[in-house]
Amino acid sequence: MSEFLHATGDPDARPTQFVGRFMLQRMLGIGGFGEAWLAIDPQRKDDRRTGEVVLKFLKAEFRASEELIDDFTASYRRVQALHHQHICALYDLGHHDRLGVFQVMQYVPGVTLQRYLRIHDVSRSGLPLDQVIPLLQKVAAALEFAHLNGILHRDVTPGNIMIDESTDHVTVLDFGLAADLRNSLSQRNIVADRVRGTPSCMAPEQWRANSSQQCAATDQYALAVVAWRMLTGDFPFSGDTEVLRLAVLTEDIPRLPEKLAALQPVFEQALAKQPEHRYGTVTQFVQALRQAGGTAPPSVKDVATELKRRTELLTSTTQQARALASRGQFTEALQLLDALPAGLQSQRNSDVYQQCLTGQARVQLLIAQLHTAVQETHSIRVRSLLTELQQLQPGETAWRNQLDELKSWTPPDQPSPLKTPFDAAAAANGQRLWAQFLRCSVDVQGPLGLRFRLIPPGSFLMGSTETRKDLEAAGFVIPEGISVDDEHPQHAVQLTSPYFLGTTAVTRGQFARFVQATGYLTDAERDGKGGWGYVPSKGFDEQRPEFNWQNTGFEQSDDHPVVNVTYQDAMAFLDWLNGQPPVEGILRRFRLPTEAEWEYACRAGTTTRFWTGDDFASLLGAANVRDISMQKAYPRLDYKKWQPFPFDDGVAFTARCGSFRANSFGLFDMAGNTWDWCSDWYSSGYYAKSPAADPAGPASGSSRVVRGGCWLYVPGLVRSGCRNGCGPGRRDGSIGFRVCSDS
Repeated sequence: MSEFLHATGDPDARPTQFVGRFMLQRMLGIGGFGEAWLAIDPQRKDDRRTGEVVLKFLKAEFRASEELIDDFTASYRRVQALHHQHICALYDLGHHDRLGVFQVMQYVPGVTLQRYLRIHDVSRSGLPLDQVIPLLQKVAAALEFAHLNGILHRDVTPGNIMIDESTDHVTVLDFGLAADLRNSLSQRNIVADRVRGTPSCMAPEQWRANSSQQCAATDQYALAVVAWRMLTGDFPFSGDTEVLRLAVLTEDIPRLPEKLAALQPVFEQALAKQPEHRYGTVTQFVQALRQAGGTAPPSVKDVATELKRRTELLTSTTQQARALASRGQFTEALQLLDALPAGLQSQRNSDVYQQCLTGQARVQLLIAQLHTAVQETHSIRVRSLLTELQQLQPGETAWRNQLDELKSWTPPDQPSPLKTPFDAAAAANGQRLWAQFLRCSVDVQGPLGLRFRLIPPGSFLMGSTETRKDLEAAGFVIPEGISVDDEHPQHAVQLTSPYFLGTTAVTRGQFARFVQATGYLTDAERDGKGGWGYVPSKGFDEQRPEFNWQNTGFEQSDDHPVVNVTYQDAMAFLDWLNGQPPVEGILRRFRLPTEAEWEYACRAGTTTRFWTGDDFASLLGAANVRDISMQKAYPRLDYKKWQPFPFDDGVAFTARCGSFRANSFGLFDMAGNTWDWCSDWYSSGYYAKSPAADPAGPASGSSRVVRGGCWLYVPGLVRSGCRNGCGPGRRDGSIGFRVCSDS
């Protein structure tokens, strides 16, 4: 993380640095794969909460690996839904333009079990059993809860168990994370000892790299090793990597010290070479360990501890079931409640259980009614039932399983998708027919005065067939170092659903209302580096601390597009916008357009270089581009290299939104004025593997797509098929965004 700290220019100072909205406090630790930082999240800070969270980043050497980024992201998505008092909560997944993807998680005070054992110097005689058992019970409760939800930890080690000595609270960290990353590295043949985690805790099936054998018993083996370490001060097997591997795979476990001899049979079963020979659950292992530790009946304290454990399991399971039910996942919630131990079945929350039964029955009834309507071709009834189902939130298994079939059904009166090429009259007619079908207007109003146009579903050829040589032969000058190969191959794309796209980019005035309502600071304002702006005395652009969305160095009114906003700034605006009262109900969820949605909307049925035609002159009156007015403001540019348009559009910098002619879909400034952020990660080779229907870009990357060119760019980079990628933290006087919405 030194690259981040050094951004201040003073590596020895304790910096106040931001990653998005998070203010870094101090580094908590460095592991084999990443770094953990304590940070303040202003969204979690109030009178009762400090706002402290932990940000976990991949190390610099791993941030370029798409496989590791995918595993890091998948691990978050798998574990984020686990809610248990002994499991570290995951809050969010973020991305920084230089530091890459990061996880936002609960800050857990205390020390790791690894450090706890060093503090208490267990190497001499270990900890007493009555001190070990309560800790193991809490870890086992967390693991068993995860196992009931189909999630393995696969890296249970003293370093992944936190203890708060002031409260005796225990928290388990990093479910599946290290194992996922090690597996990815292993597949790439670059696993090293320094990133193996704690080999002494790995089960035989992990050493054999047999993923099919890894199960809940794999975590039980690791927990048994942790218990051995706590009780004896050492691991059952040790040595360098190869010696350790052979010992775990072939040798019997050592004999315990005489004072712990009664526990030997328990450990022999929990540390069995084959998973099926171990205890049925991690809780059974801990219970067996407790019972073998003495013949006396359970004490009042033991009974109280067990009662507390059962209460915790019941409470956390009920909370998890309630959360699933709130997302419409009634079947999953019922399965979770039904999986409670028999002794707790009668104590489960009857209200939650009944809610799940009722919700499940309602979904199944609606699906039955929907299929009846489909068979009878009652399209209005189908739309009504689909709306009712979607209002439940599409989480229910039965609903998800039917979704593909339902989507493939086309009601008799549904308009046909548009097929490129089509002219302005066909575009307008398609919009009109789809508006009638959806029972809405073609032009729809959103919050803040945002205007949207209905974009019908359709197909088009995305990208370009022209090479650099073709463009140069046609009179275009493509600046050195810029490639057009990422536009290839041109490929057929089908957008299967209608959507709404902002008629213009978000204006400065609209963004100002968001800032006034939230107190939001953009990345340019927070990090002290500022944005890019025009310096009149130099006739050129520079990045300076004083430049941001409010100050670009050139004149802007509230009707101009907001610029100097990063991808993260755009996402913050959209998050807030989604929380505002709806103006028209047809607008369901505000987001950025995908790259495919953007290009289809830009082309509006055309197949030419620009939506206006193939020639430079066709854009006159339709786009604010690098023209004669702009040349006067930038006298130092080499205009042989940075080709201008051969006309004067009357604007040197950004133009007021909607000042120029709209395309056939009624969208303004789809060529020039400002680049628009898109939701896709950028990959120069994505078109070769892009799906034909509703492509949404690669799963990960380091840059986001921007589209449309701008007032500053050459003709070759304002073409409808031109692609560009910028780091999500890029802020510039030529980059803004427009809002998209699902219908």
